[in-house]
Amino acid sequence: MDSRKLGKCFFEQPGVNAPGKPNKIICEEAVSLDADLIVLGKSSKGKISKFLLGSTAAYIVNHASVPVLVVP
Repeated sequence: MDSRKLGKCFFEQPGVNAPGKPNKIICEEAVSLDADLIVLGKSSKGKISKFLLGSTAAYIVNHASVPVLVVP
């Protein structure tokens, strides 16, 4: 892919430093930013947890008002 086209596909969003539980803050920020998608990393701490989402990711998947993509 041409790098000039690739640059148009991405944008930068400044970080958010807010007190509170990350799962709730992420859901609230998605609404306030009018986000189209939330992308999260999956927490993986052991062999069994490879099949489970971390508690933050699980909360966001179940409570977000926008689609959520969880990547390993």
